[in-house]
Amino acid sequence: METWESYHIMETFCEEIPSFRDRERLLEKIRGKGAFSRFRDEIYRLGIEPEWYDWKEKCEMEYTRNWCVVNNLKYYDSSKKQSKIIQLETNA
Repeated sequence: METWESYHIMETFCEEIPSFRDRERLLEKIRGKGAFSRFRDEIYRLGIEPEWYDWKEKCEMEYTRNWCVVNNLKYYDSSKKQSKIIQLETNA
């Protein structure tokens, strides 16, 4: 995953924050150099780090699944109760 893609995940998380004040504060923190560390500090200050890590994991899983589809690969979905290899089919 490229840095810009990680940044996009962080940005979309910020945009989903219900509180206008907190949302704007987070969006301000992710501008410019040092965005990732300022973001991390702010989510801890706001007490929303569990929500962030859940969001990030969901987005990374989606990214991985899409990458597997594009590259016609099988992947192991550890989120399933009964672990199994899943073959994704493309809509080609």
